[in-house]
Amino acid sequence: MSRPDVRTYEVTFCSRVAKWGEEIFRNNPSLPYCRIDIEESKGIRRKRSDLRVYDRQNKLVLAGEVKMPGTPEGQSPFNAALVEDAFLKASNSGAPYFFTWNVNQLLLFDSSLWEKPLSERRVADFDLGIHLTAPGNVEQPDVEEAVKQLLTRLFTELAEIASGKRERWGMAPDEFFIRAFESHIDYPVQLTIAHLLANADKDKAFDALAEALQGALDLMRPGTPVRAPITALVNMDRGVEVTFDGLTVDWVSAPAIRAKTGLVIDAYFSATKLQWLLLPLP
Repeated sequence: MSRPDVRTYEVTFCSRVAKWGEEIFRNNPSLPYCRIDIEESKGIRRKRSDLRVYDRQNKLVLAGEVKMPGTPEGQSPFNAALVEDAFLKASNSGAPYFFTWNVNQLLLFDSSLWEKPLSERRVADFDLGIHLTAPGNVEQPDVEEAVKQLLTRLFTELAEIASGKRERWGMAPDEFFIRAFESHIDYPVQLTIAHLLANADKDKAFDALAEALQGALDLMRPGTPVRAPITALVNMDRGVEVTFDGLTVDWVSAPAIRAKTGLVIDAYFSATKLQWLLLPLP
């Protein structure tokens, strides 16, 4: 049996979100919302599903895009192209607020302030509370309750924002930058971890090197003497130097790189750099 594709997971998840959201509206009559629709794009090259939230006067309040975790499109809700696309759709449809969501993290934006400088925009984030790394993860039993809790927080805060009860909301510019950076690096980190695990299963030497790295990281935990990781890191880098010895053919470029950066092309460099940084410490 073939596995469902990303599109199937996306459409199914959006349908469930609409159902869960409307259940929240029924159970919380104080919320001014009544329904969630799925607006499906008919584009040949870029099929997707968008969610739209309407108030009890049948007015569109919130529109946004959902992307699956563990996919290039769902790397980060901070992705500039994704955010711009969601803004344009919300603006064209008259939605005062819009969102981007890769299931792990949802960002809420004020459409009216999108053209303003970052310091004047309003952006709030909502975390799922569990970390999903693949589209199929949305089928996990614990996802439903986590999504319902996220939606409850979202709609409660949105109602307060829209009514004027919450005038000051959103992240400060520095917090926005940090959250965006963390979100963007999560995807390549997950890919790197998967690559390391796959290679460790196939190559005993690589597995031993990975264990040396883990040992060094364990030594860096709070309460450990500050110089304790150095020996482990030095030994690990010696292993790296041996493992990648075949790459020395490219060292003809070393003088040029050192002239521009002041750095030596050497697997040993990272450990000695750490040691040099720690020398002034007691």
